[in-house]
Amino acid sequence: MDNVIRCENCGTQQVFGAQFCAVCGQSLGGLSTPAVLQDTSTRIRKLIVRRIGILSYVKVSTAFAAIFVAPLFLIGLIVLVVLGQGEGLGWAIGLGMVYILGYALILIITTWVLNLALRLVGGLEIEVSD
Repeated sequence: MDNVIRCENCGTQQVFGAQFCAVCGQSLGGLSTPAVLQDTSTRIRKLIVRRIGILSYVKVSTAFAAIFVAPLFLIGLIVLVVLGQGEGLGWAIGLGMVYILGYALILIITTWVLNLALRLVGGLEIEVSD
């Protein structure tokens, strides 16, 4: 059978083009990559993420959230200024600060839990190209 390959983990036959073994869930990696992609100059490598730096993840994720929160915050400030509610401006700034600190705290906890899960399952496989 020309178009059948075997899983390296459990030995089960797999159809060419399958990404994962149906029995054990193991990634079939480069075996399912079409020959056209193998001839290109870019090289695909597999990396396994075993741990994520908590503060690094918090920094990146908070910046990502700020991209979405900043326009909403600015619209809220404009509405408060137009309506002339000076006290509301202080509340808007204060609640924004509380939101950012709360978001960072939640990210610290969830990243810690994610690192525990990565340790239990052996990591997260990611394919990258040069």
